[in-house]
Amino acid sequence: MTSGRVLADIAELASVLRERSNTQLTYDVQDSSFVEIGHFRFPDGWQTTDGTRVGAIRFELPASYPNMPPSVAVPAGMRYQGQRTQAMQPTRAWPPENWVAFEPDYGQWNPAADGLLTALAAIERRLRDPQPKTL
Repeated sequence: MTSGRVLADIAELASVLRERSNTQLTYDVQDSSFVEIGHFRFPDGWQTTDGTRVGAIRFELPASYPNMPPSVAVPAGMRYQGQRTQAMQPTRAWPPENWVAFEPDYGQWNPAADGLLTALAAIERRLRDPQPKTL
């Protein structure tokens, strides 16, 4: 992972998120290589255990980033119309407690052009079309 590229991608993501109300961006690229968007407003149909549509999205950056896209997680209690979806993968070893792996709609990842903004767009596409399935 090249720290210059990661920090540039984080700055670009932060710039876009500033235009959205109340989102928070936190990250650690030294120890655990994650980027987290807090106070993210999920689309209609999604709900957390506390009954709101506001939660977090967590990107885990692999050592090979940007050659490989980030892994993504959402809060474990997040549901779409009361159900987990095909995109939620609770059987994976990662992520940490209180999170569930989420499969974004990356399509074909291009390391020269794609980054955290691409990852956010892929997550938002999947959230709009979650293909609900009870797990």
